[in-house]
Amino acid sequence: MGLITTFSIIGLIASILGNIINSYIPILELVAGIAMILLGISILFEINIFFTPTLKTPKRNGLLGIYFYGIIYGLATLGCSAPIFF
Repeated sequence: MGLITTFSIIGLIASILGNIINSYIPILELVAGIAMILLGISILFEINIFFTPTLKTPKRNGLLGIYFYGIIYGLATLGCSAPIFF
C-alpha cells in the first residue's frame, strides 16, 4: 500500500509538472549539464560535497509500520523507477 501511494503521488506530480515545465526543458538541460560538470570536477579534485541530511528512522510496529516502510522503500527506488514516469 505504501509503495502504491508513493508511486501514485509521484506519477501525479510528474504529470502536472511535465505540462508546466515542458517549455523550459532546454534551459534545464543546460543547468543539469553544468551541474554534472561541476560534480565531475569535484570528484577529480576530491572535494567532498555532502547533500545527504541525517534522518532518524521512526520505530513503528504493526500495519502502520509496514505502510511507512512501503513509502520509504518507494522513495528509495525512485532513482531507478522515476524515468518510467517521465
